[in-house]
Amino acid sequence: MKKALFLLLLLLFFMPEACAEVLFNEVMASNATYTNGHSYDWVELFNSGDQDVSLAGWHLSNDPFRLDRWAFPSDTVIKRGGYLLVYCGGKNAEEIKGACVANFKLSASGDEVYLTSPDGNTVMIGFGEQYGNVSYGIPLDGEEWMFLENATPGTANDAIGYGSRAQEPVIETAAGFYESGIDVAISAQDGLQIRYTTDCSEPTRTSSLYTEPLHFSSTTVVRARAFSDELLGSISVGSTYFIDDPAPVPVVSLYTDNEYLFSKAKGLMVTGYSENRPNYMRDWQYPCQIEYFDKDGNRGLSQAATFKIAGKTMRKGRQKSFAVYANNALGSDVFSYPFFENRSYTEYSSVLLRYSNSDSSATRMRDAAVAELSEGLGLYYQAGYPILLYLNGEYWGHYNLRERANKDSLAQWEGITDPDIIDGVDILEATGVQDNYIVRGRRDDWTELVYFCKNNDLNEPDNLQYLLDRMDIDSLFDHAVFAMVIGNFDANNTRMYRFPGGKWKFMLHDLDVAFTDTKISPVHLFLREGNKKSVASSIPHWPLTALLDTAEYRDRFLKRASEIIGEYFLYDTRVAPVFSRWRDEIAPLMQRHISKFHNFTFQAWQKNVQYVMDNARQRPAKVIGYICQQLHLKPDEKEYYFGDTLRLLQEHNAYRR
Repeated sequence: MKKALFLLLLLLFFMPEACAEVLFNEVMASNATYTNGHSYDWVELFNSGDQDVSLAGWHLSNDPFRLDRWAFPSDTVIKRGGYLLVYCGGKNAEEIKGACVANFKLSASGDEVYLTSPDGNTVMIGFGEQYGNVSYGIPLDGEEWMFLENATPGTANDAIGYGSRAQEPVIETAAGFYESGIDVAISAQDGLQIRYTTDCSEPTRTSSLYTEPLHFSSTTVVRARAFSDELLGSISVGSTYFIDDPAPVPVVSLYTDNEYLFSKAKGLMVTGYSENRPNYMRDWQYPCQIEYFDKDGNRGLSQAATFKIAGKTMRKGRQKSFAVYANNALGSDVFSYPFFENRSYTEYSSVLLRYSNSDSSATRMRDAAVAELSEGLGLYYQAGYPILLYLNGEYWGHYNLRERANKDSLAQWEGITDPDIIDGVDILEATGVQDNYIVRGRRDDWTELVYFCKNNDLNEPDNLQYLLDRMDIDSLFDHAVFAMVIGNFDANNTRMYRFPGGKWKFMLHDLDVAFTDTKISPVHLFLREGNKKSVASSIPHWPLTALLDTAEYRDRFLKRASEIIGEYFLYDTRVAPVFSRWRDEIAPLMQRHISKFHNFTFQAWQKNVQYVMDNARQRPAKVIGYICQQLHLKPDEKEYYFGDTLRLLQEHNAYRR
């Protein structure tokens, strides 16, 4: 490294004046601010000359031995007196329209960045360990690189910089539940001022000055930071105090600047300026603080994070689902807390606050409870349980805390720890054969496999082996049977995944239409007659159809279908206990929730839950009939495969007075 720096000093000594006109001005090496759906680190260049400069033939790198690591697009021009932002996204970075995205990342522990002109002249900026979400640059009219309290990508820097950061204050009064008013004490190191807010906004140097304990007589969130004239402001700390506001279930308090929720320009909870593309449909992500309180009222987690609106079709209502992400730039890339008792792991990269369906068929438990029925089957599903959410200190109703289905949770489920393998996962939905069905990664291998199954006879041993080497057949069969029995006809929610070196597997995802009725759908979509060329309503039926054309796997599928129905869908021993527990945990929450949102009645909710439970009682036997119908089973075949299971259903799923 010393040799490389010596060579660069020589280059700088002999560098022509023309090259020196393009300078490094600001960098962000630990970014938590999202642009175009990404929080890529970035480097800002400044053209100090009086002429526009073409960057064709110029390179940017963080490796002194590979100065040509990334080339500027040939049409890149930095205007005189202008700024140019280069995002450092890494080798797999997505393109950002109209922006430069380099193929390397910056290190928050310290790095060097090199700018090389076509004639080989190089300028360099080196920096040490960086603070999360804080930029490092040259203050306006200054000369020394310093930390900047406000990042200014693409514009002139602030006039004031800082060499180090203030230590965060301590909120000494424990967050949690109190029967009456409480005084909250905050302390900080000598010489530091404490600034605080109670409107959930990030405290600034002009926020209220803390001088004595704060008295709260109603539920309140307090946030605090420490400042001095010589130091960068500290990170924020926060605590929620619930006053005369008990909760029978765990509670999540999520808070952020109000503009990120309700402002017309930025707010995720509102329509904004465009009816055609409302704010809540955008992929915006903002910083927040999340606190988790267990069922006994003890705070188990308090952490800075980022959040965005989650889901697709359920964003329009007043309640919305939130995905909350641990972010290394804000402190840690995991939430270290054992949220889910039926998971062996205790760290999560993100969690989902899911409001569940709230329309006329609302049960507010269907997706989570039905997913839980698969426990032990081997299919990945999102664990969950009921909670209350407080949004910016305001009661926001019943939610279900859910494990988030992403690369990290799938890796934990599979026991994979290699970060390169985790990052290489492919996750697809629906048929998976179109680009808009890519959740993450690529679809090439899946598409090739699907078309192979459409066009080849699996009765040929080599053809069969080709599929077996690439797909987990047990996962395929288990998913298909489970989806058919629960009646998950919302076909776009079929999802499959594959880690590098592994086989394609299926997961359970978004089961909000499960047990809606006892009709044939989606059995007829999974079990199509012949390997049809047409698309089967977004369900990837082709591998299954091809396998069912072989005697061995037709027999195996039917036996597995009988096993799953007889083990996982017996009403009085399996289904009713799960649904009843969910119903009984949610029932005490409903009256207050309904008073808040007025979108259904308690009687309607009770009726909806009972309706789903009734369908869960009746549907398994009907699905057996549908399977036999679709596969043209004769009476003796039906008895062979399903006779014992049908008798179990008669015993366990019959109505009793």
